Amino acid sequence: MTSKRKKLKIIGAATAGVMVFGVLALLVLPWKVAVGNRLTGMLEDKGFAGVRLTLADVGLRKARLQDISVGEDSPLILKTLDLDYNLRDLFRGDLREVTLQGLALEAVKRNDRWVVMGLDNLQGATDASKSFELPVSRSDFSFLPFSVINVADSVVHIATESWEVNLPVTAMLDKTADPKFTYEAEHINGKAGSITVATGKAEIKGRVDAAAQAWQGTWTIADIALTGQSVEIPVLQGAGTVVAKAGQILVDGTLSSADKTYSMSFVLDDGAPSAFTIKTAQMPWQGGRIALKNEKILLEKPMPLRLDLLVSKIDVNKLMQALTGKKVSATGQFSGTIPVVIDRNGSLSFPEGGLNTEGPGTITMPPDAIPGEGAQLDLVRDIMKNFQYAKFRLGINGIDGKGLSVLLALEGNNPEVENGRLVKLNVSLKGDLLDFIRQNAMLFNDPKALLKQSNDDKN
Repeated sequence: MTSKRKKLKIIGAATAGVMVFGVLALLVLPWKVAVGNRLTGMLEDKGFAGVRLTLADVGLRKARLQDISVGEDSPLILKTLDLDYNLRDLFRGDLREVTLQGLALEAVKRNDRWVVMGLDNLQGATDASKSFELPVSRSDFSFLPFSVINVADSVVHIATESWEVNLPVTAMLDKTADPKFTYEAEHINGKAGSITVATGKAEIKGRVDAAAQAWQGTWTIADIALTGQSVEIPVLQGAGTVVAKAGQILVDGTLSSADKTYSMSFVLDDGAPSAFTIKTAQMPWQGGRIALKNEKILLEKPMPLRLDLLVSKIDVNKLMQALTGKKVSATGQFSGTIPVVIDRNGSLSFPEGGLNTEGPGTITMPPDAIPGEGAQLDLVRDIMKNFQYAKFRLGINGIDGKGLSVLLALEGNNPEVENGRLVKLNVSLKGDLLDFIRQNAMLFNDPKALLKQSNDDKN
């Protein structure tokens, strides 16, 4: 027993001596500098050019780096980086886990290829004109000397010629086995043309599919608010899937309001060329609905852009009051197709299209809405006090020198005028598109042409 106790005392003393020596080494030996140099060298060996950092704290298993800059012209900036390792793995070039805080990353699209600022030389690229390709297998991550990467309190700015977005980042990448990725953010904001977007919480979860050589994942975005568009849209919720390959990102999803009256299903394809396809979309308008179907928008192609608006069951009364300053009342419903062309400067034009009523109805126009004097106009005023139409078409004839031209083609009668004879009326509404709601009178260009008696009425 005495011999064993002596051995334990010797081992304890030796252990204490090693610990004391280790503490002294941490205080006086220059190995910290060697660790810092090794970390810098590892990053540069992996393609991180122009690495500058401050070694704030270092131990046998952990280190903290501060004020990190990677790259020359447009560097990647990182405030704090925490490393977990053991010294043997460190000098073999392997690190277990890294936590990045305060990362400022910028990704831009150049010539159909993505470039990540500060990471231009990764994966064997020799100049900044070459792009960083998305890793899609475990072997593709060999350029990263970390097994697990955690990101917190960071932001990524993504920009193309047609849109840009700022992404706050809390994320985790685990490259062991089949690499997996999780992302969370609050308050994403972006801009495309005059439209700005702000969101609530967003989440992405993905995993590498080794067989497909692609990332497969899901996404959700809450409380999406749009501003800058001509039509007010309520807050939307979004969800869908994402597939990311080396040269393509494919996002499939839906957006909808809480009551589902506003909804859209879409595909965003960041291939060549980049395209946004609206599979289906709908929103309420004037008591009915406006919809889009299978509209493909090339994101990098200059305007003009043509969309065919599918209009169904629009309230005739609401639309006529909007067009005439509430001087006309009517019954019935409109349906049809209205083509819209959006020009490069954001202006709208309307190639010829039109709406038709789905059945008979009435339209009433007060006499003072029809200016001018004469027997013909007096007759028109009488007929329009209670015009019972059998057919009613609202035609859009495009843009003339003064603005949009709308033609109302009516066919019907007033039972109390001219013994209820069939009458055909063509009424032209003209004015600037933006001034439609301020229209306060219908313009009758040629009174004699407004009233046409059908030959069929003579019997």
